[in-house]
Amino acid sequence: MPLRLYSTESGKVETFQPRTPGKVTMYVCGPTVYNLIHIGHARSYILYDVLRRWLEFSGYEVVYVQNFTDLEDSVTRKAKKMGESVRALTERYTQEYFLDANGLNLKKATHYPNVSENVERMIEVVKGLLDGGQAYEKDGNVFLRTTGDDFGSLSHVDLSSAVVDEIQSDESRENPFDFILWRKAKEGEPFWPSPWGDGQPGWHTGCFVMSTNHLEEPFDIHGGGLDLIYPHHESVKLISKAYSGKPHCNYYVHNSFVTLGKEKMSKSKGNFVTVRELLEEYGGEAIRLYILKHHYRTLLDYDESEIGRAAEEIVNLGGRLERLRRHPGRGGSRIDVMAKVREEKSRFEDAMNDDLNTEEALSALQNLIEWSSGELGNLSKEDVVMVLDAISQMSEVLGLFQTQSSS
Repeated sequence: MPLRLYSTESGKVETFQPRTPGKVTMYVCGPTVYNLIHIGHARSYILYDVLRRWLEFSGYEVVYVQNFTDLEDSVTRKAKKMGESVRALTERYTQEYFLDANGLNLKKATHYPNVSENVERMIEVVKGLLDGGQAYEKDGNVFLRTTGDDFGSLSHVDLSSAVVDEIQSDESRENPFDFILWRKAKEGEPFWPSPWGDGQPGWHTGCFVMSTNHLEEPFDIHGGGLDLIYPHHESVKLISKAYSGKPHCNYYVHNSFVTLGKEKMSKSKGNFVTVRELLEEYGGEAIRLYILKHHYRTLLDYDESEIGRAAEEIVNLGGRLERLRRHPGRGGSRIDVMAKVREEKSRFEDAMNDDLNTEEALSALQNLIEWSSGELGNLSKEDVVMVLDAISQMSEVLGLFQTQSSS
């Protein structure tokens, strides 16, 4: 079975076909670096880490790009509150992210661009859109024109009631859905000189440039949480069409939320549980197991007791694995051992190819560990090697039962 993924754009599960045979290009929206990441972020990063691992296991070379947003109003406000520069704040929280990512056993991305290091090219892109007539400038702000039927084609939102951004009603816009490409500088925030005055690139401009700096359009997969579909990914998609005349990517993949008391976790609202505190209490494998027990497109209401049970399960399965690793083996090889390994590996692979059904894949891994533990006294040395090899392959894909993160 080939890999099949749910496409946000088509609203269907589609057979995945990379643009270039043997190679997959992915861009995942990373954190805004002004606070510690929370369990909602962890769900997204774990999902795309597992997707990347599965693609690599399936034989693809994967180029994985994850950005850091280090220019935004929330960043400036936090820096002022802390009495430090924006750069000092964002560099500190970028390093904090890597500590949590290591604890979650996330493989390192191929590239980690941030906004502030790519502003010059963002200015070039905005200038190109202005020169081509797709954008216009009013009072130091530059907007992209959203006329036509394309805006809304990804998110399928009802534009009659949608809000594009925080200054939607600004009378300087030609159309209320025209969005900011370049924003006039506000007092006390970082700014760059441009032909339209001092300012900052808009959020959507940033992701367009950071992705296309490293990946040729259309790249294969653009990932993020459901909250990024509109207006963010919708707007980046339109920038791509206006600037390059190409589709931005071929598959938009989005994970559902982690809620707290049925409300979406949000750093800006303060209703979140940090990964750091959960790592200290339960460990990274328990968090991964908790996340992967739920399909990525289902809503997940946070339940700390479930993470506690996941931690106990990790200890139990880890103990069984350790006994299997130490088992010297005896007797001759049994044909039913090979059949069991093939059965669970096949179930695992079918589940992963079925829109990343990690719950079913975990079940296959757990069944093989528990079955081999129950048969321990009857396994030969060759049997043990075969079983451990299968378990190792499945564990590597899910990022479980590993002592440290991969490089």
